[in-house]
Amino acid sequence: ATWPTVSDASLAAQRVSSFSCWQISTHQPAMANAVAVAGFCCPPADPDEKVNSEELQEGPVQNRGCTDIVCIPIFIAAQVAFIVVTIIGVQDGDPGKLYKPRDYRGAYCGVSSNWNNGPVTTDMPMLSYTMNVSSMADTIMKQTVCSTYASDVMTNYLLSTQQEKDDYLCDCCLSPCAQCDGALDLGGDLSSTNLADVISSKMVELTDPANAQNLFSPGGANGDTFSTSNFWEQVTKYVNQVCLPECMMTPDNETIGSREYIYTPSPDSPFYGYWDKLLKADVGAVPAAESIKNTIATAFTFAALPESVCPYHQSLCVPMPGMNLMEISAGSNYCTFEIAADVANAIGSAASAAFASLGFDSISGAFSESFGKFA
Repeated sequence: ATWPTVSDASLAAQRVSSFSCWQISTHQPAMANAVAVAGFCCPPADPDEKVNSEELQEGPVQNRGCTDIVCIPIFIAAQVAFIVVTIIGVQDGDPGKLYKPRDYRGAYCGVSSNWNNGPVTTDMPMLSYTMNVSSMADTIMKQTVCSTYASDVMTNYLLSTQQEKDDYLCDCCLSPCAQCDGALDLGGDLSSTNLADVISSKMVELTDPANAQNLFSPGGANGDTFSTSNFWEQVTKYVNQVCLPECMMTPDNETIGSREYIYTPSPDSPFYGYWDKLLKADVGAVPAAESIKNTIATAFTFAALPESVCPYHQSLCVPMPGMNLMEISAGSNYCTFEIAADVANAIGSAASAAFASLGFDSISGAFSESFGKFA
């Protein structure tokens, strides 16, 4: 009989059992080599190996023995160590940390101690949301700092060198430079006659819960900044994940107001220095800076939850206006939100439902990513 070619042997080798591989390697060394070349189960036959055909009549050799016996006690010792470590971990650790929520920096909610001297959250089991003031106020801050009014004060009085002036004009994209593709879209320019009114009306929608219905309405002072689907699709950018006693900590709880947070840009922002100069301007020497200084000092002040219910820096404890927070399901300790009733009345039920759905999808995606990372 003629044995198959290498390609035929390759196809055949996919269907043979380990016993068939033994038969091939024993009785047809040439085909065994071919099958081995094809990458299947049969090893190349050793032409120097002597095989006792009578010994192999009933299959592979029966006289076998264990190898690497020394690994057995090592394996058993490893299993015992695993059990001991598990018992110690259950006794001295907190198994609840396997499923409890974690805040924006990984601290657990509802525990008495957190890693790296994190916050004490014993009575704060809910993973809820507060306003990310830096993100919410960023555009308003830039509109203030880069306005015609601010530019006149900065370049004529507060910046002393030409390099400082050039850097300021470049950061605000008020003059052509490599980092700018065009003018910043900040909602319009402001002069000394209207800056205080415009900025104050925008900020009051963020700082006063009574004006929350205007914040998410295109007819509000902030226009479409917070009223489009683009905002709700990125809502996790505008909130902080924090541990609180309840999902909803509103201004009506009488806990708010014990702390204040005065907004300032992040120290690593190029606008931090300009903001600081305007805020600390000597109005005796620079009378033109008085209005913008007073606006910055008063309009950007937020009421924050007290440390007893929000164990973080006050900048992380500013409630988000216009949102009702609620537990996703009873006992889950994870919160989500819906649009508050007064906001829904202002923007319409259909729009509020659509926006809330987009926000829920955004939060769900962020939660899934964070849970996978932490778990």
